[in-house]
Amino acid sequence: MKESKQHDIRTIGEQSPEESLKIVERLYGDRAKQVRAVDLEIYPNEGQSTNILIIELPSDPKLRKRLFRMGARVAASEGFDPVSDDGQRYMFLYKSKFAFHL
Repeated sequence: MKESKQHDIRTIGEQSPEESLKIVERLYGDRAKQVRAVDLEIYPNEGQSTNILIIELPSDPKLRKRLFRMGARVAASEGFDPVSDDGQRYMFLYKSKFAFHL
């Protein structure tokens, strides 16, 4: 996301490049170990976008809680039930609509 520039933007879904960067920074601020953008759509002379983020989760249950709350809000924005914390290593965010305060 930090590599985004005019005519070569990086976005998450329909968010602007600035909003997309804030989302990734928020995930790291909530203690994600790593955030990966996958299944990129590449638009020549425009940039790249994705609707899929893979979040590597921390092992500490207290740190994981914030990420799972965020994941629950994203799931609800798409009409899905939240995913429970079963000790998984990754969280999958698909067609993310971040319609809440970053």
